Amino acid sequence: MKTICSARPHGVLRLSYAVLLLFIAITACQTGLSQSSQDPQAVAALNAALTAMGGQAALSAIQDATVSGQSQPSDPAASADSFVWKSTGMSIRHEYTMTDGVHVSVVDQGQGSRMEPSGQITTIDPRASLTILPYHLPGIMIVSLLGAANVSLTLINDPVNDGSLIHVSAMQQLSQPSLSLVTRQDWLFDPVSGLPIRVSIYLPDNHNQRFDGTASIVFTQWQTVSSVQVPQSMQLFFEDELQSIIRLNTPTFNQGLPASTFQLQ
Repeated sequence: MKTICSARPHGVLRLSYAVLLLFIAITACQTGLSQSSQDPQAVAALNAALTAMGGQAALSAIQDATVSGQSQPSDPAASADSFVWKSTGMSIRHEYTMTDGVHVSVVDQGQGSRMEPSGQITTIDPRASLTILPYHLPGIMIVSLLGAANVSLTLINDPVNDGSLIHVSAMQQLSQPSLSLVTRQDWLFDPVSGLPIRVSIYLPDNHNQRFDGTASIVFTQWQTVSSVQVPQSMQLFFEDELQSIIRLNTPTFNQGLPASTFQLQ
């Protein structure tokens, strides 16, 4: 998402929050990679979500996806940007058509770069690259979480947050604790339909880590495409403030995207 990797409101990080992050980082460094664990209840909740979205077999059959749409900022006076997103697994390419031209960003195997309309190519910060994922395909993201050996999964008992919704937290255990923090995903599922309602992620600031925060993507208006469920609309929040509404057209699957799609020359 363009908004996730670029637009960032700033604020003051409270000391208590900074201390908490430091404590988590030290703990992660002490526990290391060997402590990644998968709570059976969390795994069951994610598998139930996959079933609600069409089943793991149908989702795993999606080798690549292409979808177009529009991103409307929360400011009604601002113009909407049109986009095309292409993905293979967790690799993704964003193409946004804006008033000054086409902006392109790609992420492949956790490494990203962006190209301005002028043709200038720059590297995306490694922390930001880890947060640029195919959020428009939540089923693919969950398949990836379940298939990754170094991802910890935990079912959170959180009766205050959204009542009876099912809350699963995931974090990738990397050699650098500061990068592990960035990979955290908190999923909320509807206990009746089994579908994801929201995923919240750690959103790093590209300029100053003191302004890191939390972004949330809310999924709405689900549709069935090739026997799998995908959202037609997403709302993007930063620290509970609406940033943009993203409207998605019907995606196309398995078009044979080449590996060069996720590279900028």
